[in-house]
Amino acid sequence: MITVSILMENSLVGHRGLEAEHGLSVLIEDEGHSILFDTGSSSLFLDNAKRLKKDLSKISSVVLSHPHYDHSGGFLSFADQWETERKRLYTGKDFFSDRFEENSFSYTFLGNDFSKEDLIERGIECSTVESPVRISPHCWVVTGFRQRNALESVPSRFKKRHEKGFVPDLFSDECSIVVESPGALHLIVGCAHIGILNIVEHVSREFSKPVKGVYGGIHLMNSSADETGLILERLTGLGVEKFGLCHCSGALVYEYLHDHMQGIEVAALGSGSMLLV
Repeated sequence: MITVSILMENSLVGHRGLEAEHGLSVLIEDEGHSILFDTGSSSLFLDNAKRLKKDLSKISSVVLSHPHYDHSGGFLSFADQWETERKRLYTGKDFFSDRFEENSFSYTFLGNDFSKEDLIERGIECSTVESPVRISPHCWVVTGFRQRNALESVPSRFKKRHEKGFVPDLFSDECSIVVESPGALHLIVGCAHIGILNIVEHVSREFSKPVKGVYGGIHLMNSSADETGLILERLTGLGVEKFGLCHCSGALVYEYLHDHMQGIEVAALGSGSMLLV
């Protein structure tokens, strides 16, 4: 049995002694392997881990879904207390390009606060993921997503900065984690900026199995009720039966699942939530 614990999320569920902030951090425990997926906006997820009796000093691998501050902001604080002999970080291929949000003629920096040099100083190996990589007995890092349907598109306000200026950020290098179980897959996502349908369809093709469960942020917070319903209908049509959602998913998601999809399991996750998959 694989354990998935939410170390940091925007909200609290049950345990009011934990911290909440705009961000996401997930711990996955798989047969003696501990995987840290994202590190929130700050070091606060480390405090939550202590209160939840989770020892992060022996983490096997870290996966950062994408370089927005709310998913990578606590990484250096974690790295300074990481004690394993071999420290390995997995990212997408364009992780160290600075990321911004455009607002008319102004730009807000959304990127991470560390460099490759910071990793070298701390003896951390950085592996760039371009095809599925197994990182524990049942867990894979997957990336290389593409926009393949008309329902989903990346908002034009998200930008990457290159030598020649700002270019659209299509998030094709966002990383997700796939957990294999007999006959089905479970998918853990950071923000699913490129579209949760695009990601689920890609993973199902790659592994030749249906995705049964989706956990994390699916970035429908700015979608209309009609758009949200169409995407959820497509997801359940692909075989998704269980949704554990949080962060950027949006309130309409929970309403639609509860009101229109009997038989589908749904949970609103927050700091301290735990799943068994």
